[in-house]
Amino acid sequence: MLNVAGDDAHAEAKDGGKNDVRQDGGQADHRFPNFHLVQGCCCLPKPTWVCLDEYYEFKDSELLQRHFSGDINRIGTLPDEMTEELMDCALQSEDIAPRQSALVQTALDAFRAGRAQDP
Repeated sequence: MLNVAGDDAHAEAKDGGKNDVRQDGGQADHRFPNFHLVQGCCCLPKPTWVCLDEYYEFKDSELLQRHFSGDINRIGTLPDEMTEELMDCALQSEDIAPRQSALVQTALDAFRAGRAQDP
């Protein structure tokens, strides 16, 4: 699940598990927009694709409640470069709503600003 936070709201995209996508990275113009994560590129044990055609919004409190109830489990984080690529790809998807696009853009801007300040 991709978690992009902003102003007490989180835009979430679910992962779709394994598939037959052969291209790595973003595929926003695909029939089913996705971002493919190859095995070994991050904390996920198998090749995975992040679905970019469905988004869900949660408030901070709801996200924490779902985490502590076991509905949402954090596995790890993506490398910075991949996180930036994924957010860029999500913004190119035709299926993202304007409010969710604004959340992702705000998070991407903050992410880039934070990376620029890193030594």
